[in-house]
Amino acid sequence: MPDLPDVGDYGRQITEWWLDMGSRRSQGINGPNPIDDQSLIAWAALGGTILNRNEVRLIFAIDDAYLSAIAVSQSKKQEGEK
Repeated sequence: MPDLPDVGDYGRQITEWWLDMGSRRSQGINGPNPIDDQSLIAWAALGGTILNRNEVRLIFAIDDAYLSAIAVSQSKKQEGEK
C-alpha cells in the first residue's frame, strides 16, 4: 500500500477502503473507470462493511479527484508527445 498522508485514523480507514475498491476497478480506453454505485455496494456487501452516506460521498470525492489527476497527467503526456 502506498504511503498515506497524515489524515488521522478515520481518514486512513476511508482511504484504505477506496484503495481496496480501486484495486478492482475496470479500465476503459482512456484509463481507469470511476467506482460506480453498484461496485461500491458489491464491495461493501462482500466485505460486510457498512458505509454511511458521508463515507460514500467521501469515497466518491476521493475517486473524482484521483480520476481528475489521471486526466491532467494524460493530457500533459499527450501535449509533450506533440
